Amino acid sequence: MQRTILSLLLTIFLSGVSCADKEQNQSDTGKESAYREYREFVLATEQQANSNDQSSLQEWDGEVRELKESYLTHESRIMQYSDAYEPERREEIEELRRRYDAAIQKLQERHEDVSRRYQLRQEMLGIDVESDDLSEITTANLAATYQHFVNTLDQNKAQYSGRDWEMIEGWWNALQNRTKELAQNLSPDDKSAISESEKRYLQIRQSV
Repeated sequence: MQRTILSLLLTIFLSGVSCADKEQNQSDTGKESAYREYREFVLATEQQANSNDQSSLQEWDGEVRELKESYLTHESRIMQYSDAYEPERREEIEELRRRYDAAIQKLQERHEDVSRRYQLRQEMLGIDVESDDLSEITTANLAATYQHFVNTLDQNKAQYSGRDWEMIEGWWNALQNRTKELAQNLSPDDKSAISESEKRYLQIRQSV
């Protein structure tokens, strides 16, 4: 009888140990899985921040919202195991958090640059242009585009930042290249008007 009781107690004890080990293994697996997925998400965000992808304004709004929502999900999961991580792993998680913040900041700055580039291009050219070679500009609107460009430049020259001037120079060069492509089909009046605009542009640039 005593042996039976001892056997029963031993069975219960071993069963408890087995359950505890199983729970511990599940916890270890869960915390490592949470860390791994958190790390992979941060690295993917960094890769996106370092890419040359030029998302549209509409795409950016959706992308940043999805990124932040996904990050909160990963962070929430990893925080469930915060007390279970070793000090070294906690430091790694803090470093990953800083890297994520830096990546988001970089994405935000790039978006602001793209947004400003789009806005300024519309202001300078006066027409909706999507291609960098300004192929939307034709002989019918080339001279008028030049005039609008220099008028806008003269009016707002004091407001432009260094980055703005870099973009303005780029569009002016693109406009000059487009003029060369259309030169044979331009009327004498258009050529004369464009020449006057070019002189005004040089005068404005020399005055700032």
